[in-house]
Amino acid sequence: MKKRLFPMLLVCCMLSVWLAAYAQADDIVEKGDCSAEGSKVQWTLDSKGTLTISGTGIMRDYSVYWSNSVCYSYAPWMANNSMITSLIVSNGITGIGENAFLGLERLTKVSLPDSLIRIKPGAFERCTSLTKITLPDSVASIEDYVFLQCSNLLSFTISENVTNIGEQAFCACRRLSKIVIPRSVENISVSAFRLCDKLQSVTILGNVSAIKASTFQDCPALTEVTIPDSVLIMEENAFSGCAALKDVYFTGPESLWNEISIDGGNQPLESANVRFDTSVEATYRINALSVSDTDGNPLTAVPGGSFLATLSVTNRASGATPIVFLASYDANGQYQGLMYATVEESVGATVKITLPVDNSGGKIARLKAFAVKSFSGMEMIGTPVSFPA
Repeated sequence: MKKRLFPMLLVCCMLSVWLAAYAQADDIVEKGDCSAEGSKVQWTLDSKGTLTISGTGIMRDYSVYWSNSVCYSYAPWMANNSMITSLIVSNGITGIGENAFLGLERLTKVSLPDSLIRIKPGAFERCTSLTKITLPDSVASIEDYVFLQCSNLLSFTISENVTNIGEQAFCACRRLSKIVIPRSVENISVSAFRLCDKLQSVTILGNVSAIKASTFQDCPALTEVTIPDSVLIMEENAFSGCAALKDVYFTGPESLWNEISIDGGNQPLESANVRFDTSVEATYRINALSVSDTDGNPLTAVPGGSFLATLSVTNRASGATPIVFLASYDANGQYQGLMYATVEESVGATVKITLPVDNSGGKIARLKAFAVKSFSGMEMIGTPVSFPA
């Protein structure tokens, strides 16, 4: 009996491996290639409803077709639309193709990698069961129609690295209740938040010059909005249909509010109670501090070697030439050095100042930007800004 024990164990082990492999192979419902030119990207769909995108590079774009007034993607996995509930985009994928997941109506879970740089227009449009999604910090633009008609999206956090919000990006996200647009955002396109039925609070901290046409049109639950003093125009119907709008918080003084051009269709905004900011930050402010490599590519941490530090600064102090300081510290908070630049642009200007920094010794881990009125008094004005935040 003892002599037969080892062969029997061997057979059992081989059988277990074969059964596991068979089960794994049987688990894949369908698979294929979804590579853009120059990339190597594959997709698999398993019997549990998980769609996995893996490989390296960028996914291909997909066109759309219409059926009974509803838009659908030509992506190959759409043949199994009714069973897809989960999406995993693996590390190594740098771009999601146009309309890639449009109309995946049962999709509830999405996992995206840190390697992802771009999500093209319409990628998650009409994913009506999606309640939450987190974009990696490496994605700098929320492009057109990306979350259009994601009607059950409950919340969304916009990263401090996002600079653009595209046309109809969140249009008809009917359960979205609050949105904070960070200082990094420089553009919000038309109809970006239109038809967000339950949107109650909007805070715009970004350095935007315009609230574009129909941006918040038909948001009947909107009661309060914060508008930055960088805004020069409210375009047509930006707040049309916002009957509940009661409070507007403007980050500048009343004199600047009176200079804003307000186009037609914005009666709810004009009837609201506008609260003004009279603090020193309303006169002079460091808006943001960012870091990039020497080619201008944005970074999320201070690198070794040479890099660029860019400050966005608003100066509304008549006749003043404030001084911006950039201090550096190591990982333990020990001071490493100081650079400065004067802000001499005309009153009302928001400018970007870029300073080259040498970190060849690798000691710099954190930066802090602050401003003073003059070298003589060294009285700090405004609020310091740090990187990383």
